[in-house]
Amino acid sequence: MKPINRLKWQTIDFFDRLLSFKEVARVRRLRTSRPPLSARERNHLLVDVSVISRSDAGTGIQRVVRSIRDQIPYILPAEVSADFLTVASRKSGYVTKLGECPSASENNIFVGLDFATDSIPLFHSQLAQLRMEGTAMWFVVYDILPYSNPEWFTPLSRLRYRKWLHTCIALADGLICISSDTAEKVDDIITSRFLLENKPEIVTVELGSDICLTEYKDESSALAQWPSLNAQTLSRAVLMVGTLEPRKGHLQALDAFEEIWAMGCDIPLVIVGRRGWNTEQLQKRIQDHAQWGKLLFWHDNATDDTLHFAYQTCRLTLVASLAEGYGLPLDEALALGSPVLARDIPVFRRHEGHQLQFFPEVISSHDLAISIVAAYEKSRRSASEISLRSWRDCAQELVSAITDLS
Repeated sequence: MKPINRLKWQTIDFFDRLLSFKEVARVRRLRTSRPPLSARERNHLLVDVSVISRSDAGTGIQRVVRSIRDQIPYILPAEVSADFLTVASRKSGYVTKLGECPSASENNIFVGLDFATDSIPLFHSQLAQLRMEGTAMWFVVYDILPYSNPEWFTPLSRLRYRKWLHTCIALADGLICISSDTAEKVDDIITSRFLLENKPEIVTVELGSDICLTEYKDESSALAQWPSLNAQTLSRAVLMVGTLEPRKGHLQALDAFEEIWAMGCDIPLVIVGRRGWNTEQLQKRIQDHAQWGKLLFWHDNATDDTLHFAYQTCRLTLVASLAEGYGLPLDEALALGSPVLARDIPVFRRHEGHQLQFFPEVISSHDLAISIVAAYEKSRRSASEISLRSWRDCAQELVSAITDLS
């Protein structure tokens, strides 16, 4: 794997880079001043769910947080307990579900499960005090894309991410990465950017892929909020799942499908994903398209039931992301029997075979159109679903990792 291209730092403006360098010095100073943890077993988890408890937007990371959170009470060993932490106000900081500040104890492990780019930096003093009093600190890192590819994100989201990551590195005894690709990139950042000798532990815990159904009864209920789409059309469709944001490849996919439709191929494109940032023109183009409601469909607020039915019914799933920390739709599609055509990026190579076809990482829209048609013609749904990891497996591995290493 190639190290992160350090010239990418030059894409950030001067003030941002100057502030970043000051933060690097601060991270090094904070890690140097930390007392060592006592060697003892820790059996009480303080799990940060501060974002999802306030608002569940249903994005990929929030679906991961929700899935792991829901499994934790069922997989804890008898000797391990857990409190879920939220933020009641700026004054209170982190509190338990009873509204109490988490008590200091050498038995504690703080688990930064949520992608809390606001609360982790805001309440870093509270977390640092817990660490000073013996609490082990672990944080989940879902990707490093705002760090490595700032051009895909808004200035505010880049700033928030950088402050969050720097705070995590300053405090962490361990970092949990969701793929080996992400783990290698995090290690590269810590080694080359911070020059740390006392680095945090870095472990990889791969995600689950099962979608928990809530109210699903039949196809009519699954598509009730999508009246323009029926099961017959969906069974012929190429499915794309993911928030509409620049790195997800929707723009190139739409360009490719316009060529496919111009060839006379009536292959539907079905998009499931929230409205993201820097894609307003793409969103308008989709909704104003001549094929809207005919061969082009977009659901920006799909339930898990709808998503499950879409994976289980579609002809082919297209995963066109330019970069991912993990790429959950690829696993979900395979687990529900959908053939997959994916961009050939390293993180997706974990499932070579398994009805998975690749197209080149760098490709023109014309060649992508050809690849889609070829994969579509070859695609056949499997009679049985592939057995992949469950969220229970994922939660168990995460808890085992942090309790064994803390």
